[in-house]
Amino acid sequence: MKRSSIETIVLVVGVAIIGIALFFMFSDNEDPSKSIFITNLIFSFGFLVYIVYSIMSANSLNKEIRGLNKHLDGLKHEIAKYKKQIADKDAEIQNLQQDLVKKDEALNLQTEKVNMLEKRLSDLESSGADSDI
Repeated sequence: MKRSSIETIVLVVGVAIIGIALFFMFSDNEDPSKSIFITNLIFSFGFLVYIVYSIMSANSLNKEIRGLNKHLDGLKHEIAKYKKQIADKDAEIQNLQQDLVKKDEALNLQTEKVNMLEKRLSDLESSGADSDI
């Protein structure tokens, strides 16, 4: 049964118990001790209903708390997994950036060599053209 329907039933029973107890309390009886005894029994029954409802409600809430704690543990596990994946990707990015820097340095070195060789070639071509004259 849903919690809201149980709460409604308990409220209706509680109001009925109070109404019945008030009826017996103020009824004209020959023996007032008998009406007090019946009223006390009715209030005792009402208190017993309240205790049973409280126990059921507490058990239901504890069950819900355990379920939410399990869900929370699962989410914490997922977060830890994603954090590890992020750390792995960050390390991979760091390695790729280091490789990029190394390759960029090598490219600059090779570019300098090519420029130097082109200069030598142009110097050789110009000295060869001068010697032909």
